[in-house]
Amino acid sequence: MIDSLPDTKPLLVIMKLIFKYLLVVLLPFVLAGCNSAKLALREQNWNSQPEYVVQGRQGFTFNQKLKFGEFATDKIKRSWTTTKAVSRYYDFSNITADFIKRHQAYSFTIQDTAGRALTISSAINVAKTDRTWTKGRSASSKFTSSDILKNNLYIIITNPDDESDLPWQLTLDNNAHYTNQRHAGTLYQTDQDYYYFVPVTKIKGSNGSHQASTFDVSGYEIFNQDNQPVAAVSLIDKGAVYFKTQAPAERLLLAGVCSALLLQPHDIED
Repeated sequence: MIDSLPDTKPLLVIMKLIFKYLLVVLLPFVLAGCNSAKLALREQNWNSQPEYVVQGRQGFTFNQKLKFGEFATDKIKRSWTTTKAVSRYYDFSNITADFIKRHQAYSFTIQDTAGRALTISSAINVAKTDRTWTKGRSASSKFTSSDILKNNLYIIITNPDDESDLPWQLTLDNNAHYTNQRHAGTLYQTDQDYYYFVPVTKIKGSNGSHQASTFDVSGYEIFNQDNQPVAAVSLIDKGAVYFKTQAPAERLLLAGVCSALLLQPHDIED
C-alpha cells in the first residue's frame, strides 16, 4: 500500500507569506536605489549649485579612497577599536596614542587638482580631557567649552606644507538634531575664523516637496561666521557635496571636513 503524500498546502502558504513580507520590506530599498533621495537644503539659492556625487564611499573599506569634483583623497587609514590592536598611524598632534588604541579613528590626505593638500584626522567620542596639545599649538577658544561625551566625531585639519599654521578643529554632535536643530558643531581655527554646521533631517521628494527622512540626519549645511551658506554635504547613499564658495583654499577645507563626515562609521556610540 502506497503511503499518502504529505499535504504541501501549509508550506505553500508560508512561502507566499514570506515572499509578500520580503516584497514589502525590500521594495522601498530597491526603488530608493533606482531613484536616490536628495538632500532637502533650506536655502533656495542652492538650486543653482552643482551636485558632486561622491565616488568610493560605499563598498569595501580596504584601500578606500574618495573622489568628487576637483578633489580626491589618498587611501583612508583606519585604526582598530579594541585595546589589543595597536594603531600603526595617527596624525593627531593633540591626542595621545593610547586614546587612538582604544577608539575608532581614521585619517587621510585630500588634494585638489591644483596640488593643494590638507591632512584630515578624525576620531570617535573624543572628550576635552583626551586632548593633550603639543608642539606649542594652543587649543584655547570659545568653541572648546562643549564637552560632548557620546556620539561625537572629532576632526582636526592640518596643512602638511606649513606646520606652523594653526589647525582647524571640529567636534560634531551627532545627536544635536534631537535638541537643537540649528547647531551641531563649529569648525574653527581662531575665535574669528569659523564655520558652523546645521543638521538637515529632511529629503526632497519627487515632486520637490520636503519630506521627513528615515535617517536621523540626512546631511549638513555649513555656514560661515557671516551666516552665509558656503557648502553642504549629503550623507544619503553614495553621498554628495555642494559648494557655494568659489575660493580654492576654502573649497579644499570644506571638502576635507565633508569627506570626514562621509567616512564616519555608523556604529559610533562606544
